[in-house]
Order: sequence, then structure tokens, then C-alpha cells
Amino acid sequence: MERVRSDEVGLQVRVAVETGEAFVRDAAQHHGFAAGDVMNTAARLQSAAEPMSVIVGPRARASAARGFVLAEVPPLRLKGKHALVRASLVVRPLAVSASPARGIGLVGRERELGELRSAVCDVTEGAGAVVLVEGEPGIGKSRLVAEVRAASEVLWLRGRSVETRDAAGYRPFAEQIRLWAGPEPGWDALAAKALALGLARRDAAFLAAVAGIEPDAGPRGVWRCWTRRRCSRRCTARSGPG
Repeated sequence: MERVRSDEVGLQVRVAVETGEAFVRDAAQHHGFAAGDVMNTAARLQSAAEPMSVIVGPRARASAARGFVLAEVPPLRLKGKHALVRASLVVRPLAVSASPARGIGLVGRERELGELRSAVCDVTEGAGAVVLVEGEPGIGKSRLVAEVRAASEVLWLRGRSVETRDAAGYRPFAEQIRLWAGPEPGWDALAAKALALGLARRDAAFLAAVAGIEPDAGPRGVWRCWTRRRCSRRCTARSGPG
């Protein structure tokens, strides 16, 4: 859904998810087939969904609620159903849990844990870094990060990078800042959050520029001054002795 919005091609997509038993034909000969009440219900839910939305059926709700924020919608009257069907609208993904699964130890990741904890320690001392955690699906990347996050006392922000040809390079960082600023991100909310962390108004203006939040007149002037000074330093370094 996010990719369709980013492509800006004007498509209107509806998605429905439901859980249940279905009759599935073997797809070995490239003509797989699935049938059953769950398939019919999902199709009717999809027809009832609003454009550019994801709707979840009553049986799938419990599983979907583990990873997404859901909102109740009025009971739906679907074709072929005698009773009204309760459904939920997917609002947004849940934040990654800071607590790893209880009672299950992380095995064989001592080296990776040490490297990540070292990077977090460097951040607390003022040294930034970029860490890439990659691997096959299900190998434990999210669990590894959650283990490190649970043992640290730093502020963690989360953003997403959508793989499209025109995705902005700073988009994940802008999303992190806007989500951190609050449900209605604006300069006042962002500045209050930044000042509470001990950051200067100039730092808040920088964060606002990255997130696309328009600062007030005062910080905007500070931001322009900061930009000119940074550009001047770069030009001086490039034009200096070789």
C-alpha cells in the first residue's frame, strides 16, 4: 500500500485479510486454486473496504493486533452472510517492542550483540554511526535489535525506507522525527521535545528542516545562519592548500 502511494500512479487499492480453512489444489502444474468460506468472506470484505485501506476480518483480528494498530468499523452486511460481520481497519504498524520474548534466550549471537552494544555506547559518548543488520527472513534480525534496545537507556526512533525509484534519501529520518514529535507534528511540539532532551533551539531547527516541519521565524533564522556557516567551512576546506 505504501509503495502504491509513493509511485503516484493513481491506483486505488483495497486489501482484505481473513483467516480460516480452505480447499487448496496442488499448484505444481502452475494452476493453483483455493476455495472455501474464508475466501468468499475475504472477497466480500475487500469489496466493502474503502480505497487505499486494509481491512481485517473477525478471525484474523487477534493475529493482526499483535503487529498493527486496529480501529473498529461498523458491522458490515456482506453478500451471502446472514449475520453482520465485524471487521477492523488497519491504522498503522505497532512500534517494535523493546522487550525480547521472555524465557527464550538468544543463542549464538554474542559477537553481533557485542558489536551493536559497542555502537550504542559510542552514541552515548557523542560518536554517530550507521549499522546495517541484514540476513534471510526469519533469521532473527528484529530479535537481535530488540535485545540491544532492551538493555540500553538511549532514545530509540523508528522509520521505514520504501524501495521505490523516487523515495527521498532522508525519508526514514524525517518519519522518525515526525513520529517522535507527536500525533500532530509541528514546530512547538518538536521544539518542546528537543529542549526536554537538552538540545539547543538550533538543533531543533535542524531536525525540523529534515522532517519538513516549518519552524518559527527565530529558529528559521538560526537554521539559515547554520547552513551558511557550514557551507562556508566546506568551501574554505576545498579551496585551501592541496
